[in-house]
Amino acid sequence: MIEEKAGYDELQKTVTQLTAELSQRTDELAVINSVQEGLARKMDMQAIYDLVGDRIRDTFDSQAVIIATFDHETNTEHFGYAIEKGERFHLKPREFDKLRRSLIDTKQRILINENFEEAYRQFGMRVLPGSDFPKSALYVPLLIDDNVTGYVSLQNVDKENAFSDSDVRLLETLANSMSNALENARLLRETEQRTAELAVINGVGGTGKGIRYSNHL
Repeated sequence: MIEEKAGYDELQKTVTQLTAELSQRTDELAVINSVQEGLARKMDMQAIYDLVGDRIRDTFDSQAVIIATFDHETNTEHFGYAIEKGERFHLKPREFDKLRRSLIDTKQRILINENFEEAYRQFGMRVLPGSDFPKSALYVPLLIDDNVTGYVSLQNVDKENAFSDSDVRLLETLANSMSNALENARLLRETEQRTAELAVINGVGGTGKGIRYSNHL
């Protein structure tokens, strides 16, 4: 009976664990699908930043969310989305610190779940103007063709160990979806710009032909 009871308890534990994992995975897929559907409908750059930023804000245990892109020629980051405790921040570009350079060099996430002040000094980080000092932070790079184009960050200002392995996995998946959407939006914008330029050139050429024809008469 004792062995049967132990076996039953172990089975119940396994079932409970699997049920929790399944529920979590279902939640992750729901978030991912909603973001991908939204990205397919909204190709404007800022619309993508806002859509993903708002979804991330509502999904994770974080008071602050940042989405930034990198300008490698000027070594600066540009903020597409920054929010803390419900307040949106519109921030000016700033130079890379050691943490951003580490994201670029390693192409790997950076998770700081405790001793943030030590990491703060190690990476030469700067707290954004008007924001609080975080206790937990997660930085996930945005990648296109193995190049780091920016990052997404979650920050919790209230507690350490705020971000679990599943949080990391989900944010990485969302970052991949966002990277592709941003690249598609960039390519679309370039195509539209070229089309507009060609239309202007063709219009000028057509006008010119008309003038020469008129003068010939």
